[in-house]
Amino acid sequence: MEGFLHTKAIPFEKSDFGRTYLICDPDSITSSLSFRILAYFTITQKVFYLSDELSTSRRKKLSGLFYNEAETVGYLIGQLGKNHSLPASENPVHLADILSVAAEKIYTVYEQIGGRFMFLDCKKTNTKVCAMYKANGFVPFQDIILDEKVEYHQMIRMLHA
Repeated sequence: MEGFLHTKAIPFEKSDFGRTYLICDPDSITSSLSFRILAYFTITQKVFYLSDELSTSRRKKLSGLFYNEAETVGYLIGQLGKNHSLPASENPVHLADILSVAAEKIYTVYEQIGGRFMFLDCKKTNTKVCAMYKANGFVPFQDIILDEKVEYHQMIRMLHA
């Protein structure tokens, strides 16, 4: 958790690349300089490349009228994490809580400017995490290769019915 927050979160903010949100323990906030971070997540708008192998119906689901395009834009939950340096008894936050707060932020933007879906990437080999994302409304949509040949599921959650 600390690695991302110290090395990437601030540059992302300064470059307007994305926004990182902290979920803090409200009981620990004694001043603006003293608080305990329970979890975090980062949101950005990102190009979502559509595989040539996708069916027309799957393309229409994400892109609507623009289904012939090779790409579309979605809301990416790019980073998320829990503070595991705290004992479990002191950190009641779970993945479902983090995703719920992230979805609230995304829905606020969606109501203002529109959009069709949110997405995240999950290492294909990390079946436990992929199952937790599925339990929270994300479905595998397509597979991609990132990080020097590591295969990921791109998992989506539609913003409207």
